[in-house]
Order: sequence, then structure tokens, then C-alpha cells
Amino acid sequence: PSLGFEPPTMPVLARMVLAMAARLEASADDAEAVGRTEGAHRAAPYSKAPSTLEAVVSDLDRLGFDPLVTEHPDDADAAVVAFAHCPFAEFATEHPELVCGLHRGLVAGFVAEMGDADISEFCTLTSRTPCRVTVASR
Repeated sequence: PSLGFEPPTMPVLARMVLAMAARLEASADDAEAVGRTEGAHRAAPYSKAPSTLEAVVSDLDRLGFDPLVTEHPDDADAAVVAFAHCPFAEFATEHPELVCGLHRGLVAGFVAEMGDADISEFCTLTSRTPCRVTVASR
């Protein structure tokens, strides 16, 4: 979570980049592709983690999502990770397709790079059960 110490230019930059993406008619798929690249990059330090779930939860925590993990009710090999806090919330409410697409890609790229799990569901801000991802071990 923000402690108010980040440079004041970062929120300005984020708003401008999102406005530019919207003006250029970037899609959720475009945002997801950008997020996947960043997610794969973020996974590199976790290559020796005991599990993809543990690694992705740790990274989401570092980003400020305050992830909460629960067992999947119908799949013993899956876990549901809810995002108790969204550090992108200010921007997600204005551009949910882009911001949630970036986040979905970030998680998907991370999980794909780890190589031993899959995402079976990603619920965005606009979903009936918002702001969560289901990670299933292979």
C-alpha cells in the first residue's frame, strides 16, 4: 500500500499513460499482453520458490494487493487468491478494461513463467465476484 512516499509524478504518469492508451483505443488484450511481459520479468527472482502459488502471493503482496488465499471449494489442486486491496484502484475505476487487463496479464505472465501452474479464473473489478484469481497446480 502507498505510504505517501512515492514521487508525486508517478500518479500523473499513470493517468497520462492510461489516457493515451484509451485515446489510441488500446484493448484489454493489449493491456494483458503488456502485463504478461512484466509478469514474466517479475517471476525471475522466484525461480527457486517452493510453489507458484507461494511465489505469486508473495509478489502480489509486495505490490500492495494484500492477497488472501483460500482453498478452492471444488478443486483440491487449486487456490483462490483474493485481492483485499488494489493499489491500482484509483485508475481501475476509470479504466477497468485496461487496468484489470494489465493486472490479469501480470499474474498470467508470472504464473506461466513459473511453469507448474495455470490460472483457471481471473475475476476483474467488473466481475460478479471481483478482484480474485484461481491458481491451479499442474
